[in-house]
Amino acid sequence: MRPVAFAIEIGERIDGFFMLRIKTFKSEIHIMKKLFLLAFPLLFIAACAQAALPVTNAEIRKIDVTTKTVTLKHEDIKNLGMMAMTMSFPVKEGVALDKLKAGDKVKFTADMVKSTMTVMSIELLK
Repeated sequence: MRPVAFAIEIGERIDGFFMLRIKTFKSEIHIMKKLFLLAFPLLFIAACAQAALPVTNAEIRKIDVTTKTVTLKHEDIKNLGMMAMTMSFPVKEGVALDKLKAGDKVKFTADMVKSTMTVMSIELLK
């Protein structure tokens, strides 16, 4: 039995999940049972891994607690490819807005959730 060489490549993030590709170094794909059983835990861990989201600075312009949205004048959001602007975002369930107010300087993270740019975390700058 000859060994099979392969590489695991984590691709772009789509809706909070990474695309996972397995590349073999031969044109045919032969993954033996033993190799699969050994590789599966690594594939599972890689597929479940979430990279840390970049932190972005912003100023709160408006908060709507009833609709769980926040309007931010923000710097570039690098992971979303968005340049600096003022925009309203929905806020992830569980993120507290009650201690924040318009005019506060904050740092936040944002990501795509079900094709919507969403604030994942937000905290007051000190």
